[in-house]
Amino acid sequence: MKQQLYKKAVEFVQINGGDGFGENNLQRYMAPDKEREKPPSINRIYQSILESAQNVQMSPNVIGGAISGEKGNIKPLGKFLFDFSPSNVFDAYGGISAEELLEKIIPTLFTKPHQEKRKLWLRYCKTIISAARFLNQFPGHESFYEFVEGYYADDRIKPFLPMLLSYEIDGIGFALACDFLKELGYSQYGKPDTHIKDIFIELNLLNGVQKQSSKADYLSLKLIDEIAALNDVTPYAVDKMLWLVCSGDYYYEKRKIGNKKNDFIAFAKASAK
Repeated sequence: MKQQLYKKAVEFVQINGGDGFGENNLQRYMAPDKEREKPPSINRIYQSILESAQNVQMSPNVIGGAISGEKGNIKPLGKFLFDFSPSNVFDAYGGISAEELLEKIIPTLFTKPHQEKRKLWLRYCKTIISAARFLNQFPGHESFYEFVEGYYADDRIKPFLPMLLSYEIDGIGFALACDFLKELGYSQYGKPDTHIKDIFIELNLLNGVQKQSSKADYLSLKLIDEIAALNDVTPYAVDKMLWLVCSGDYYYEKRKIGNKKNDFIAFAKASAK
């Protein structure tokens, strides 16, 4: 099943990609965006962390949508965050609470967030402060990449980097830390998010491990690696195929068909019989 899972995901994605969707369309999704890959600036690294931090549940609409009118777009925050300079942000806001920071940000929003959205914003403000604190220890982007590659070069300790980031930066769990790293161009990371874990659990690939446990995060990351190796592709490619299955968002084709996770699970189970 492990080897066949990726092949079935590719087949499912091609079936649902729309008229004329073929190998060339598929290849566009297989690697990180070159424009975002290892930006030569600690500011852009900080921006990437904040982009990944809102890539959960309602946050792309609540955060990016509120400040730009566009889901996931946090660029307007750059005016408030000193063009995403972690050192300047830490100097200015490192000593205040998330509640105090939110009150400073609110005048830049279109409307004051109601209670539920306020909770998401408070969590995001904790990320803004703690991510700035974490990155402030690196004098520049070169030293940050040197730090990352110390883990990345060794498969035995590679999973400990997203674990460390999840401890250092509030609001960045293990899966979001993996998302941040893979979108920086570290294609040997996949993102073991809740949807991918659902697929693994339903296909009996996690050996009864509880979905919400840290062990499930770790084993899912290792499983993505194993599936990639069996199919001679990167973990990024495995992640992206399963993401397309679960999101139904063929963004290059501007085609959205909605979440097909359950349909895919049934498709994979039927193919295994």
